[in-house]
Amino acid sequence: MCNSQTLEFLKDKHPAVFQGIGKLQGLYEQKIHVDESVPPVAQTYRRVPFHLRKQLDSWLEDYVEKDIIEPVQDDSTEWVSGLVVAPKPKHPSQVRVCGDYRLVNTAVKRMRHLIPNVEEFLENMAGAVLKIAITKYF
Repeated sequence: MCNSQTLEFLKDKHPAVFQGIGKLQGLYEQKIHVDESVPPVAQTYRRVPFHLRKQLDSWLEDYVEKDIIEPVQDDSTEWVSGLVVAPKPKHPSQVRVCGDYRLVNTAVKRMRHLIPNVEEFLENMAGAVLKIAITKYF
């Protein structure tokens, strides 16, 4: 359970985690394992409707400025995925931008992590002691 005191304690103890947009840049680099037997796919360009192009341009500039996305450095890439751009229902002046990665995902090798079932979990808890702190609220 998280209350306001716990949240303030965490903010005071780890201020860098609670500033700006959450990202792991410089702290951790993700390695995506690719199945080399899957041939690269360059999807066709999806045209952006004329009435959404200005919003898309401002969205791209904003996300590049915030360092969430970065421009492609080399035009010769074998994998190309299309963007789908749609106005936000509650804020028509803003756009929702989605990448279509269905074909790209066919080449990604996924790590398998088994989740323990209840029996395994309880077995691991054998001998554990439960300590309860009782707090009175007046």
